[in-house]
Amino acid sequence: MQDAGVAAGVNLFIPGPQSTDAEALAGLREKQGLGQQELARAVGISPAYLAMIEAGERQPDDAIRRALARVLQVPGWEALP
Repeated sequence: MQDAGVAAGVNLFIPGPQSTDAEALAGLREKQGLGQQELARAVGISPAYLAMIEAGERQPDDAIRRALARVLQVPGWEALP
């Protein structure tokens, strides 16, 4: 089974104005009924930093990427460049 990001044709966490990564992340978070504060707390980052990631203003490091994959239950995200 493909993960949601790959199925949607998303190059996860590549910053830039054309990136749909932020939309994919926010969509997955919302689909699971999580607020920004709740997801940020579960991942170990501030809600402000999560908002920047979702806005495409910041790219998470590998540890945060793995934590997001774990919390959002999206296999394969942590392996993407």
